[in-house]
Amino acid sequence: MRGARYRRTWGFTLVEVLVALVLFSLLAVGLGGALRALGDTQERVLRQSQRVETMVAVGAFLRTVTGAVVRDEYRSADPGAAATAARLRYQIAPHELQWIGIMPARPAMGGRTEFRLALEPDASAPARRHLVLRHRPWMPLTAANTAPAGFLDWSAAAAEILAEDVTELVIQVRGERPSGWPPDRPWDADWRADWPADANDLPQAIRLQITDRHGHWPPLLATIFPTVPSAGGLSQAVVGGTPVRGRAR
Repeated sequence: MRGARYRRTWGFTLVEVLVALVLFSLLAVGLGGALRALGDTQERVLRQSQRVETMVAVGAFLRTVTGAVVRDEYRSADPGAAATAARLRYQIAPHELQWIGIMPARPAMGGRTEFRLALEPDASAPARRHLVLRHRPWMPLTAANTAPAGFLDWSAAAAEILAEDVTELVIQVRGERPSGWPPDRPWDADWRADWPADANDLPQAIRLQITDRHGHWPPLLATIFPTVPSAGGLSQAVVGGTPVRGRAR
């Protein structure tokens, strides 16, 4: 009897074991929830970091390609326009920009390029839209291939997705009254979503406002400089491919 009582004092009752199991279970549940919350936070931070990296990279690239513009003209194919009327190949439509610029140097690419920046639906999920830059080597428009808006069909041009799941793209430009603009026609020098086809000069600045499914991007602002091959008489010396920062004489 004395030995049995001794062994019992060092053991655990069923109630004590159950209490311990309950405590361990609560501890495990709490620890699991904390680990899940930590994992979710890390995933959100990673997604936000990737989004910021995308905004920085895409913003730097777009400032480069939209800022260096080649002045290129074509003869309007519109029967109502004068046969001698020259138009700039710089077109802004709702949520779309078409222009002639300089492709940054890369393998098998570079030089004067035709660009189109717009939102395009995903091939497999049309409800999703992406910010797409289409580009192709520059080709002068002649009487045989003149397009009404100054640009041929883009379906066969190379396409690069700059950002996925973009819900809105707002393109605006601004500039002073173009040279030769009729005095009797008003001119709005503030931000605008169009650029007159019969303006003789290019805009002086461009602003891109991009919104994806996570929210607004910081506005992308770029000063537009006509490039050396298209500037005509220059008001200052330039070296190599440096954009012209002065107006043509």
